[in-house]
Amino acid sequence: MFAVNGKFFLAFAMLMLSLKLSWAQMFGDSEVPAVLSYNSPLRQPDSLRSRPYFDFLSTLYRHDTEKSSLFQPYLNRSKREAVAAPPATAVPSDRSRRAIVFRPLFVYKQQEIRKQQLREERNRRRV
Repeated sequence: MFAVNGKFFLAFAMLMLSLKLSWAQMFGDSEVPAVLSYNSPLRQPDSLRSRPYFDFLSTLYRHDTEKSSLFQPYLNRSKREAVAAPPATAVPSDRSRRAIVFRPLFVYKQQEIRKQQLREERNRRRV
């Protein structure tokens, strides 16, 4: 409808930019809103011992009798005691070790094994 001259558009953009900058300076738009300033748990080290920030693994293995005792010595121990403690030696366990497998990778591997078995069966039928 209306043709806009490039010079007019540039002048209009500069005017709008200067208005925006003056508005921000007058009314303090550039300040960080109070919503973003929250009490970080890192500023309050005691809150890290509270329930929400407790060690994930101790919560995960809470009902597993074999593993729940692993976390007991570390609950009320200071950093100085932990550093002074002698390093633990690896003790062979009675139970067999299990690998943690990423499920999609496991499913993919099983599909590939099945495809290979089907190929071998087809090759045997041909011969």
